Amino acid sequence: MTVSFLPWVNASHIALVGFHSSMIAGCTLTFLNLFFVSTVFGAYKYLIVIFTSLGIIFASLEVIFYPNMHSYNSATIYFTLNKPFNLIVYTGFYSATICLIAIQLLYRYWTVFDVHKLRFFQGCYVLLCVLYVLCFGALWAFGAYNFVKTDSIAEDYFRKEMLLRYNANMETLPSLAMVAFNPVNGKIRWGNLMTIVNMSFIMSIQYGIMIYCGWSMYSKMELKLQSFSVSTKIHHRQLFKTLYFNYHCNTNNILFVPLSFIIYLPFFNMELSIPTGVLLSGFSLYPAVDSVVVMYIVAEYRKRLK
Repeated sequence: MTVSFLPWVNASHIALVGFHSSMIAGCTLTFLNLFFVSTVFGAYKYLIVIFTSLGIIFASLEVIFYPNMHSYNSATIYFTLNKPFNLIVYTGFYSATICLIAIQLLYRYWTVFDVHKLRFFQGCYVLLCVLYVLCFGALWAFGAYNFVKTDSIAEDYFRKEMLLRYNANMETLPSLAMVAFNPVNGKIRWGNLMTIVNMSFIMSIQYGIMIYCGWSMYSKMELKLQSFSVSTKIHHRQLFKTLYFNYHCNTNNILFVPLSFIIYLPFFNMELSIPTGVLLSGFSLYPAVDSVVVMYIVAEYRKRLK
């Protein structure tokens, strides 16, 4: 008996929880940031506003698209049963989000260890940050558009499976599909492999920045802060805790690990059929978690919120 995975599609509607949570927490944080909080200053204040706004947009796209993923043997399909939207736009926002996370961490690192480089967050140099985010967002979307468009081989591979599991017709289903090995001769499909290379390249750069800055701040911050005033020490320590919980716990568990598991799974060429899309629904929770952590750990946010 074939098991329908349509209930798992409904389970992905947990994205609504993420959307409403992100709207409430994100708007509250932005309001506090712009009108009440004074200890968070300079470009970092606006980085938080931009990141929170991008997170709200990302969570909004989640409930518009309700994207799902299904892993089947040596293939993965990314699709939506909701409306005929172009999924490539959503993938670009994911890349832009992780890039902005890396930029925030780099700013905090330079604030403590190399204040001269903060000029890259001032004046016309801010455009470099914008360009950085846009370029990697476009590169991710470009890779999805060119390397995992659902071709005839992918349609044939998934036709029966999608009909049985989701009652979906491959000819009309908005989807991006990756079939790691040609089902006829077993050879690697290099075009599909390139999208994994592209994604891994982008994620590795952002994750590398996070690891380097995070570890440097963890190992050297106390020594560096000895020359700072007591209030400044407290402020930097609070922001470091925020960064640690958000970018080394939440980023790993919500953004990096689930996607990495899904995209590399087909190359193990195992016999399986699992609805992996539910792992994506957690993406919409990230902006809310990020905002709540900031407001809880940084004392002035907590004070102003009360």
